[in-house]
Amino acid sequence: MSPRTAEGAAPTAPSSDSPSEKSTRRIYLSRNAHKREALARRAAFDSLGAERESVHGHEPRSGGGGGRVAGAESLLLAPGTSARDAWVSWLAPVFADNDSCYFTGTYSDDYGIPNGLMNQRNVFKDWKRFLESFGWDGQFIVAVEQHRWRDVLHLHAILAGPMTDDQRAWIRTAWACDRGHARSLPVQDGCASYVTKYALKHDSDAFDWRLS
Repeated sequence: MSPRTAEGAAPTAPSSDSPSEKSTRRIYLSRNAHKREALARRAAFDSLGAERESVHGHEPRSGGGGGRVAGAESLLLAPGTSARDAWVSWLAPVFADNDSCYFTGTYSDDYGIPNGLMNQRNVFKDWKRFLESFGWDGQFIVAVEQHRWRDVLHLHAILAGPMTDDQRAWIRTAWACDRGHARSLPVQDGCASYVTKYALKHDSDAFDWRLS
């Protein structure tokens, strides 16, 4: 005799999904949940700022890595120009005059050690995961730096504006939720070159970027 069902309800058919199909469905649902969370966070972030406008006077850069590298290498043709100064001269105008965000992210040991953030490559990956967590797809440069007394690395980054003070505070709080602590300051006018130079103060292979 079949089990009784609630009045008016049809009996539920047993699932015929295989274990692999169930696992695939769980992964799909999890990914969709992450996307929905990122969209919600991006909406919260955008609500804190004014409408974004393109920065007057800056031409878009090529999406291909070759174009970016060629732009930096052309500056090296000037006698006495170091690799770092060439990068700074080329990148600083991207973040000038548009209220960009200068960001310093410090990891706690509780987060950094289990995630392997003693390794530079892992820091770059975690930085991109952080940006993806709230759907931020703007231009940035990021540089990894060692601590004097700790194995876990930290980073300096510049995210292209325009950004409000509230948005910079939001990003700082989002980092602090699980990663550690952070500082976020405005990049304005003449300080863009100084801040870029500070972010890239070590070897030029210790940084990554996304430019459009």
